[in-house]
Amino acid sequence: MGLLVKKSLRIDNKLRTIYFVGCQTLTFSDDNEPRELIFQGPPRNVFVEGFPHPFYLGFDGRAVEFETEGKWNIMRFGSPFREIYINNHPYEAQFGGPHFTAVLADNKAHRIQLDGPPPRVIMSATPAYDLYKTYKSLLLQHPVHDKSTEQRPFESAIQAQDVDMRLKDNILQYPPTSVEPTPESMKDVDWRQIT
Repeated sequence: MGLLVKKSLRIDNKLRTIYFVGCQTLTFSDDNEPRELIFQGPPRNVFVEGFPHPFYLGFDGRAVEFETEGKWNIMRFGSPFREIYINNHPYEAQFGGPHFTAVLADNKAHRIQLDGPPPRVIMSATPAYDLYKTYKSLLLQHPVHDKSTEQRPFESAIQAQDVDMRLKDNILQYPPTSVEPTPESMKDVDWRQIT
């Protein structure tokens, strides 16, 4: 498994942080239980350039195998931001949206399009403790780098400054002892005449 990737997604009208753990997606419910994110809905057609008929693919995790120039490919649906896996490589695609390009086992680029409408995104009904255990072990090996909380260079420089705001004795006096007020500077100003 690779490095952990972190993104945000609105689920149940709440913005939730999601983590990609291998080919699965992890989030946390309101009661802080780990849950797997999954697609739900009827199967969809997947159109692959060079094939006369679309492939019928469900959201049950089962893969479809197909051949291109004597080489086998495997394709299955994933989860948000990794909607489809082709030869174990995730692709981000829109259901009912434009095609995307994927290099298949024949080392040629093929246009692929997912039929719409988009499926529902739901959290698993039961806690995903095994997925959470895998997440924790990966987190120890490769910490998640969150750029949203990263400080910009000028912010860290400002925070590092130490400023003494205490008043010093005999420094702030009015009028200053070194400058004597002149009679002209002590006159009242008639604001009606200033334009």
